[in-house]
Amino acid sequence: MSGAFADVSFEDPGYYWQAMAEHSDGRKYLADKGWMQVHPDMGQTQGGFDARSRLQQLLAALEATMAGKATKDQQSMTIEGLSIARLSWTELVEAHNRIKWKIASAQAEVDLADGLEHGGIIKARFD
Repeated sequence: MSGAFADVSFEDPGYYWQAMAEHSDGRKYLADKGWMQVHPDMGQTQGGFDARSRLQQLLAALEATMAGKATKDQQSMTIEGLSIARLSWTELVEAHNRIKWKIASAQAEVDLADGLEHGGIIKARFD
């Protein structure tokens, strides 16, 4: 096989990678693959960078609105086409619970993919 990583490809820009090794007779082998997240260069961003996901930003905006401390930027965020500032209390609570669940589900998927505990109950029956 040739040196370290003969071929590295980014099929989904910035997230999925593959490392291929090539034998001297031309056969190629998958050496490794994985997912990675590429963050912007902090030195190149103007006005700061918020590394939180869109859902995490929405959750923070909903919580700030419910506490009466939302900034104008947070109030102008939209959920399903509706401005957070225009949501009723019931809609705020429902949106908060739905987004919190989505964030927890996404984190559970990442943890499971990383081989970490998923916190769920697994039931088995042996006859």
